[in-house]
Amino acid sequence: MAKQVGKYEDAELCKLLLEISLLDSAYQRSATTRDDVLTDAAKRYRVDAEKLQKDVAKEFAAKRDKKTKAKSKPRKKTTA
Repeated sequence: MAKQVGKYEDAELCKLLLEISLLDSAYQRSATTRDDVLTDAAKRYRVDAEKLQKDVAKEFAAKRDKKTKAKSKPRKKTTA
C-alpha cells in the first residue's frame, strides 16, 4: 500500500484522508440509527449533497453525450 500512496499527489491524498475520517465518524455516530451514513456525515459537515449529486449527474451526462457524439461521427472514406 505504501508503494501505491507514493504515486498520488498531495491534494488527492488529503482528499482521501478526509473521506476516510468522514466515513469513520459517520459510522460511529449513526450505528444506532438506520439513516444513510454518507448523508448523515454530509449533514453534519454542512455539505449540500443534493447540489453535489446534481452537479455529478450533469457531468456524467455531458461525458456520455460527448462519447456518443464522437462515436456517431461518420468516418470519411478515402479513395485511391
